[in-house]
Amino acid sequence: MPLAPIFHSIEDFYRRIYWCAPDSQTRAACGYTLSYSGTPWLYGVNHLWLHDPSALTDDQMQGAIDEARTFFRQFHADYTIVCTEAITTDPAEADRFSACGCIVRSRVPLLALTEAPLITHAHQDLQIIPVTAITQLDFSRVLRETFYLGPELIGSLIGADRLQDTAIRHYVGYLSDQPVGCATLIMSEDGVTSLWNIGTVFQSRRRGIAGALISRALTDAAERGCSASALLASPIGRPLYESIGYRLIGYNVSYTRP
Repeated sequence: MPLAPIFHSIEDFYRRIYWCAPDSQTRAACGYTLSYSGTPWLYGVNHLWLHDPSALTDDQMQGAIDEARTFFRQFHADYTIVCTEAITTDPAEADRFSACGCIVRSRVPLLALTEAPLITHAHQDLQIIPVTAITQLDFSRVLRETFYLGPELIGSLIGADRLQDTAIRHYVGYLSDQPVGCATLIMSEDGVTSLWNIGTVFQSRRRGIAGALISRALTDAAERGCSASALLASPIGRPLYESIGYRLIGYNVSYTRP
């Protein structure tokens, strides 16, 4: 499968959840997007997102970076410069960022699955419920306990307008009526879905809860015609994802200016 739809699915998450949030201010330009989340210290969702750095000349890249500095200065906000690169990307691309005065803040593995998932360890008694206005507090609780997210990020994820977006599905998993796991699914129009927020509360880990949530999300995505999926893998989650069939295709790279 071409990489472009998979890369786009990663962007689509930030576009739907953060770039279009009520408090955000977003400016689209040729080859990049500037978006301020509304919270100065949330650099992880304050973005200069370069859609395809290789398509920009050195002058255009420097211009985008200079514009970002001016754009975020008005909000007194920290921010990241983000791009998604394939594992075959020429190392010279990183030199271009260095020449513009940027250093790497994080480099997160991007995994993709283009075949049926091999889920052999899924909790059979987990009750998985799509998040609604009734269950969103339980979803929020698991997010806080698992990812230590604050109210600003949680509000962006499950605001009323997000719950009405049919391309977004949040799930919460229950054992004995207690919320123990969560996941988010974003379905794009080009047949690729992305998975996010796959988490299990500490006391319930290593019991197949994440596998059950992934299985449910991918089943729902397949019913909507999404035949491939992508995710950004944390060190703790990557072994599970690779056992299911996900394979490394690239990295989501965040840069910052000293």
